[in-house]
Amino acid sequence: MPNFPTTAWNLLDSINQSAETSPESKNRFITGYWKPVFAYFRAKGVSHEQAEDYTQEFFARLFEKEWLKTFNLSRGRFRTFLLTIVQRFLSDNSSNRMPKQKKFESGFVPISCLIAESDFSFDAVDHQTPETVFMRQLARSVVQATKDQLHLWCKSQGRPDWYCVFESSNSDGTSPSLTQEQIGTSLRLSRDQVRYALEQTEKQFVLFLREEVSHQVSGANDIEEEIRDLKEFL
Repeated sequence: MPNFPTTAWNLLDSINQSAETSPESKNRFITGYWKPVFAYFRAKGVSHEQAEDYTQEFFARLFEKEWLKTFNLSRGRFRTFLLTIVQRFLSDNSSNRMPKQKKFESGFVPISCLIAESDFSFDAVDHQTPETVFMRQLARSVVQATKDQLHLWCKSQGRPDWYCVFESSNSDGTSPSLTQEQIGTSLRLSRDQVRYALEQTEKQFVLFLREEVSHQVSGANDIEEEIRDLKEFL
């Protein structure tokens, strides 16, 4: 089994167990979870520029105050915990108490760069509540983390084309999914090769998704329920 980069949940364990967490580990956590945080601020009516500052300040304070160490699965799920501390952060930084802009530590990825590289639209919230917007973006982040794992797995199998098959067949809503015949034509694969690639990647995706979600719930019995809940937000 190849050594995949640690997931956000492995990073959470690393952050909580180590007195000194590397900027690389913190950057991976920020990259995985900045979208729901930023989207929540925008949905609350914060301007784009201020939401960018708030998001950067939030993660700076998250690590400085070691808020992640207060997370306990026995008290609830991680997504609820993260939303709660984001809400508290915004409440503490009302118009009468604006945050003092902090510069990220050397080596931290700027939120402005992440926003520039993102394909997500944060302004169209479809009349959803800020809490729903947060959960929707978090669900998307979980799916993207799972897809990243799958992409690396396909490469480790020497079949990067398998991931192309998976992506083409599983649209994210921005473009229509292709038929197996269309995928085969575009990738120069037979129908049987496309079908086999889908069988392998979809099975592996489910395994990676269950592993990702298992860190968010208190027990194995809650995994399927959490996956159903996340699907509702997508």
